[in-house]
Amino acid sequence: MEYARVLSCDNYLSTNGRQSGKAAWDRLRPYQQIYLIRDVFKVTGVPFGKEKPIKTHLAILYINTKKKNGGGTGHTMRVCKQQGVPVILQKEWMDW
Repeated sequence: MEYARVLSCDNYLSTNGRQSGKAAWDRLRPYQQIYLIRDVFKVTGVPFGKEKPIKTHLAILYINTKKKNGGGTGHTMRVCKQQGVPVILQKEWMDW
């Protein structure tokens, strides 16, 4: 779980879109940190025992464009980018 916390902290961007990283992460309430760590597991997979986690191959996301940082989905999108996972946003998939 520590790697997910580190990834989440490294990719965190404050709601005002001006602060990032550990300083901004440390200001979050613990329950908010847990939600963002959960989003990391959506991308990296969850390790079970000795099994290697299955990483996401593609993320199809809906991002709130009214939030400067994209909200929780923006966080997931930044983790995807850092992990090399392609992202498809609603402007592409809404026409399918």
